[in-house]
Amino acid sequence: IFVNLSIECGYNTGVNHGIAYLAPILKRRSYKVGCLNIRHEISETDFIKRIEDFNPSIVGFSCTSHQLKYLIKYSKELGKRPEILQIAGGVGPTLDPEWVLNRTSVEGVCIGEGDIPIGNLLSNIDNKQDIFDTEGFYWRIDDKIRKNHASQFVSDLSVLDFPDYTI
Repeated sequence: IFVNLSIECGYNTGVNHGIAYLAPILKRRSYKVGCLNIRHEISETDFIKRIEDFNPSIVGFSCTSHQLKYLIKYSKELGKRPEILQIAGGVGPTLDPEWVLNRTSVEGVCIGEGDIPIGNLLSNIDNKQDIFDTEGFYWRIDDKIRKNHASQFVSDLSVLDFPDYTI
């Protein structure tokens, strides 16, 4: 499940173009994909209830810098469910991935564009390989941060699937 944090930011209608471009990558790999748009602050209990309705194995937060306080709040509550892998991306986490990893329960931050890294992460998960080797991610491992190289950008945009706004 993707969590689009756009709480009272005044300019976002709940549409996240980045998530819409990532959804087909997950669907192509037979993952069930959903998006929880949070436009107004909700309680941690309500957040967990909404997440549990999806029963995810991975939660991917997307947010700007203005939403980081909500990322802290919701990821820490979700951290009580260690079986769920938490990752984050978007402008806020990309600008300071170490800050995010040191202050939230997020385990991995995608740095830069996520198209290639998210596909590689899913391949590592599906093939039972070490996810901490995934390029394009910083990871928190035993209170240390592992900084992998940023992934290359997609050079030919025509190879990307059309964004999926249905989620």
